Amino acid sequence: MYFSIVKNDKKAVVNIFSDIEQTEKSLPGEIRSMNVKEIHVHINSYGGEVAEGLAVYNALKDSKAKVITYCDGFAASIASVIFCAGEERVMQESSLLMIHNAWGFAQGNADEIIDYASTL
Repeated sequence: MYFSIVKNDKKAVVNIFSDIEQTEKSLPGEIRSMNVKEIHVHINSYGGEVAEGLAVYNALKDSKAKVITYCDGFAASIASVIFCAGEERVMQESSLLMIHNAWGFAQGNADEIIDYASTL
């Protein structure tokens, strides 16, 4: 499991401390079910699965709670996108935020490859 959650009536603390992946227990689902005033998200991750990361980002942005994100170590690749979901973003002096352009692989004719490059 790439995340853990500790919460009470007012506040939830979400820790993302490994590669982001789809799991049986859904972090976006957990976030959407939270009835708290604040969500604190601590991140130390090299990134991971883009679809899961985007779902976490969207769940945080859709939340009525105030979202505060913390880069405790690395927030790289899709983890950097999750970090950007915070209304407040906190980085430690020795933390690293790594944002990069999307990349992938394409196969097909020229039109299909041009279309794929446009999507990226």
